[in-house]
Amino acid sequence: AWVEEWRAEVEFGLRQHHSRRRRLDIAVGMLRDAVNVRRIAARARRVGPRGDLSAPGDARQSMLWGGFRRDLGLAMRRLRRAPMLSLGVGCTLALGIGANTAIYVVGDTVLRRPLPYADGDRLFMVWEEGPQPSAARTPVSVPDFLDWRAASEGFEELAAFADRDFNVTIGDRADRVRGQVVSGNFFELLGFGPERGTAFIPANDLAGGERIVVLSHGLWQREWGRDPGVVGRTLSIDDVPFTVVGIMPADFRPPGAPSIWLPLSVLDGDLRLWRATHVLNVVGRLPPAVEPVEVETRLTERAQELWE
Repeated sequence: AWVEEWRAEVEFGLRQHHSRRRRLDIAVGMLRDAVNVRRIAARARRVGPRGDLSAPGDARQSMLWGGFRRDLGLAMRRLRRAPMLSLGVGCTLALGIGANTAIYVVGDTVLRRPLPYADGDRLFMVWEEGPQPSAARTPVSVPDFLDWRAASEGFEELAAFADRDFNVTIGDRADRVRGQVVSGNFFELLGFGPERGTAFIPANDLAGGERIVVLSHGLWQREWGRDPGVVGRTLSIDDVPFTVVGIMPADFRPPGAPSIWLPLSVLDGDLRLWRATHVLNVVGRLPPAVEPVEVETRLTERAQELWE
């Protein structure tokens, strides 16, 4: 009998325990519901009155801006604690941004933008190549250039230039000036004419030609204040008198940024005679329907004929 009595007491105690646990779970759930209700009410007060469609976006923007300010403040405090690290990070970022900007500018100028000359998409540099790798893209000799131009070789026109420095006497002082020796059709091939005066003609390529010079717009403006009377004056170049015959426009900026141009006739006799003396950079303009590979084949055959 006592066993039955003991079992009844145990069952009664378990029922009481489960009842208390259930009441506790209900209380906890009600507490959670109350907290959620308070959160929703607080959010509704921040968002704005019901029906205000702009308020949620404003609230999100405010929350994002507040988070950004907190993150920024935290970052600044950490950087102040380590000034050398901050300096290193700043320098690294500056170098990285500067390098990327420089690469973009160079790539945009060299690869994307067209050449600032007439028919720039049909202009090509022409080089000589020897059997050795070091002889790739070798400048052209004066006799080879004259033979190529006379035979056309698939180009509408071929022109040549050579970079040189000259001693130019301006007033009572002598300056070292960057210049170019160019063929008579150089300006015409690039689609430019002089702003004042005249430019060179093919006859100026011949030995013993006139001693004439064309000035850049920058040199003309810097040294003579754009005085139109400069055309016709005599200028001492390497202690030799040259007559100024023309001034190029300001937007004419060929490679090398020269300040003066002299005709091909000023080259020494040996430079004009020897095919082994490579001094000229040659630029050519292709006809509209001709591929560069075709012209390259013709020039290669022509070069072999000249050397045989």
